[in-house]
Amino acid sequence: MTASIRTFAVVGALAAATTAHAQLARQGTIDSQTCWGGTAQLMNFAKELAMGTYALTGTTRTSPPGGFMDLTTYECLGSFEFGKAGAGHNGYCVMVDAQGDQVFVRDVRPAGAASWPWQYLGGTGKYAGITGSGDSRRIGTFVPARPGTTQGCNQVTGSYRLP
Repeated sequence: MTASIRTFAVVGALAAATTAHAQLARQGTIDSQTCWGGTAQLMNFAKELAMGTYALTGTTRTSPPGGFMDLTTYECLGSFEFGKAGAGHNGYCVMVDAQGDQVFVRDVRPAGAASWPWQYLGGTGKYAGITGSGDSRRIGTFVPARPGTTQGCNQVTGSYRLP
């Protein structure tokens, strides 16, 4: 290994270690995009009424990069309905960071709402005792990759506080 490659590897390892142990701000704002995909089970009750469940996984990217919960992954389970008032859902998610610490989130979209509230329910590790809330809005829904799947992206804003 040449000296320049060895130096690059050491600097990269130190940067990764520093990032992993950076001090987490005790409170702040959230501005991120979440993109997700997964499966959906649909039950059609009538021409104007359908209900179902979903299981999604996704990723989070903050604006600017490096913000709170940047580059985390998440898994969500929930239910949805389509009716005369439009689409709505109730969902629960577990966000996981690179060290394995988790944050638990609930979001509830009233039928037909353009944006909807979310709330932190708690967390593990460095996120134990977290509180926070904000709003989500859909910024894109994609053509399903195959029948029974769903994909999309949301804009998520709000704030958080750690004890």
